[in-house]
Amino acid sequence: MNSGHLVGYVGGLAVALGVGAAVVVTAPTASADTPASSSSSHSSTARSARVPQRTNTVASKKPLPKRSVDAPMSSVTLLMTASGATESGRTKNVAAASAAPNSLSIVYDPNTDTTGVTVVDSVTNSPIGSTATLDGVVETQSVTADGKRTVITTTVHHYAPETYATELAVMNMTAGGQIGDTLSFANADVAVAPILAPDGTRASVTLYLQTTSQVGVALLDTTTGAQIGSTVALDGYPFVVPVWNATGTRVVVTLSQLGGDTTAVSVLDATAGAMTGPTALIIGSTRRTPTLTADGTRAVVTTTLDNPNGGGSTRVTLVDTTNGGQVGTSLRLPGKTGVSVVGVGRIALVATGSGFVSILDTRTAAATPPLPLAPPWGFDAGAFFQTPLGKALAPVVFFAGFLGIPILLFDVLPVILVVPAWIGEIVHQVRIAVERIV
Repeated sequence: MNSGHLVGYVGGLAVALGVGAAVVVTAPTASADTPASSSSSHSSTARSARVPQRTNTVASKKPLPKRSVDAPMSSVTLLMTASGATESGRTKNVAAASAAPNSLSIVYDPNTDTTGVTVVDSVTNSPIGSTATLDGVVETQSVTADGKRTVITTTVHHYAPETYATELAVMNMTAGGQIGDTLSFANADVAVAPILAPDGTRASVTLYLQTTSQVGVALLDTTTGAQIGSTVALDGYPFVVPVWNATGTRVVVTLSQLGGDTTAVSVLDATAGAMTGPTALIIGSTRRTPTLTADGTRAVVTTTLDNPNGGGSTRVTLVDTTNGGQVGTSLRLPGKTGVSVVGVGRIALVATGSGFVSILDTRTAAATPPLPLAPPWGFDAGAFFQTPLGKALAPVVFFAGFLGIPILLFDVLPVILVVPAWIGEIVHQVRIAVERIV
């Protein structure tokens, strides 16, 4: 018996003797799916009722719903700080941020359907810089973490034919005034408020494109107020918000297609404003934002599949953010699962609802069979593997799982199952010997 076989045998024996009963009785099985085919390029709160959809992506096309028109009224002034906002029935999806020295004065004039935005000194209560005038009413606001810039979108309602347009501006909360020019998106309505990169220098804006019944993602440089590249058109519903990597160079956009039967994951290069590669199509639906590894090179996507007979299953898929492609095959587990990335992200723990954990290598998508690392009495495997000891043992457990499970199945378990037969045979032979003597 070589050393590798001995290590595997000991690992398998430990699993069998320690928690063997749990494995035999309730252990689920994991299987791998073949990677879904990729499509060409063509995520918080999504107003899905408003979105017309293509028949090949989300059922039938829906007509653009009508908005109620406000009665004429005098100009309305709304004072808001960069760390929050006062609800006016118009503003929403305001991103939380640290306190900023100044605030915004937002004045909407219904007679001209325009909004004036001015930075106000919080100490002297006097305006700073020039006033930015935008068409329409304020729809969303997002503030950078340092409170120095605010991204504002407005919605413009056109009639005959009834359409909507979106305007976007970046305000300088320190020096006052607008940064760069106002961006206009015709036949587009805001789907998700601008999502800022961790350093606040870039933002993604998710739009409903009315003429093509698609979702458009525009990338913005908040330091200049200019759009990066062109608006990327994608198919699907934005049920979850886009996710940025730590360096702000990649943004992962997750959309739902085919009525929720398929999840489409697209990776955009934020430095060029374009797709990094084809869209990855994954079986199942998701309402969870992808989990990114610390280096941002992998996005862990969790999708679920409903089972009419009950139970359902979950798929865990890795997407390479450098090229947008799927890594390996999807890990399939029964029931609902949760995913947590360990340490620098080279290992992810996939925990099932029944208390079993599969260890996933985020570089290759290789995964161990489900191991009983989270028994019902409350052992928190995720927390343990975040400790220094757990981080050191994680690779050992990963390889022991690969070596131990086959030996458990082919060497240890057969022996355990044969032992009762051996004992029975010995007892039988002793009984025969005793009867002969008597």
